[in-house]
Amino acid sequence: MNTHSLSGLSHAALLHKWDEVLSQDSTHLAELLAVLGEVHARKLYLPAGYPSMYVYCIDAKNMSEDVAYKRIRAARAARRYPVVLRMIAEGRLHLSGVVLLSKHLKPGNAHELLGAAVHKSRAQMEKLLAERFPQPDVPSRIVPLSTPVQTEQIHSMAPVPGRVEAMLQPGSVPSSPPHSEIAPPSKVTPLAPERFGFQTSIGQRVHDKLREAQELLSHQIGPNDLESLLERLLDLSLPQLRKAKHAATDTPRAQKPRSGRNPRYVPKAVKQQVWARDGGQCTFVSESGHRCEARTLIEYDHVDPVARGGCATVDNLRLRCQAHNQWEAERIFGAGFMERKREAAR
Repeated sequence: MNTHSLSGLSHAALLHKWDEVLSQDSTHLAELLAVLGEVHARKLYLPAGYPSMYVYCIDAKNMSEDVAYKRIRAARAARRYPVVLRMIAEGRLHLSGVVLLSKHLKPGNAHELLGAAVHKSRAQMEKLLAERFPQPDVPSRIVPLSTPVQTEQIHSMAPVPGRVEAMLQPGSVPSSPPHSEIAPPSKVTPLAPERFGFQTSIGQRVHDKLREAQELLSHQIGPNDLESLLERLLDLSLPQLRKAKHAATDTPRAQKPRSGRNPRYVPKAVKQQVWARDGGQCTFVSESGHRCEARTLIEYDHVDPVARGGCATVDNLRLRCQAHNQWEAERIFGAGFMERKREAAR
């Protein structure tokens, strides 16, 4: 829109234009949430090559993490209670309000709770929910710090005097970010080239283990060098994790015949070759050529299913993320059949 065209409007005309645009924005938002909810329900992000709706919104639709989180939460709520879309379109309910309400909406209270939230600000809604769904008091706590540090310094992994003391004190780390239900509660933030800030909350057991590791390595790693401590611990654990996941080893041995007859068993040598060939990444590729970038929840998937005689060979195995592995099984055997299998397993 040409902003110069607005400068010629009278005050009354400009305010009328504002109301008109706000109304259109509310209507478009309701339509967007309806479409997003339907795409989510049909899992159309999977054939597009993405492991989740959240990743699809960010990577394919260029939404920010916060916007994707709010819209997905609101779309889910609107699928359960369609009146939410009408209330948004009419401007009686805003996006942040739907996100706040979504955790508390139940068939028995939805009508009354949505009615009470009409035209309320976020702060008013928080007060409303606190009255109806009271939470326990935040415990009072005094935490001594060896050296005064800024809040943002406490969560960085780069060595700063006094930082380890502050980070390891129970209760010294803020609560997880608002989108923790979709994104992990821990956070790694780029700060500079090849430098990252890292923050997380830890419990007493992790705190004690970290303290012990500091003590055991105190002749090699300084008391404030948390970065070197983390690197050392990762160096020690990664070989075992790689071995457990894809049988990685520096000294491969001849594979012994397995006495059991479990057709789903994958020999270690086969795991090694499949993992190396697929690069530890989901191999699903959409029709447009987009390969799923997931590297978490990776599973070994049989191209020709075991139920149809498929064997655990290098040629018949591929890496798939859990979402695409299950989606492929539903495509072959049917969603109802796979849901019954999952229910039986639970």
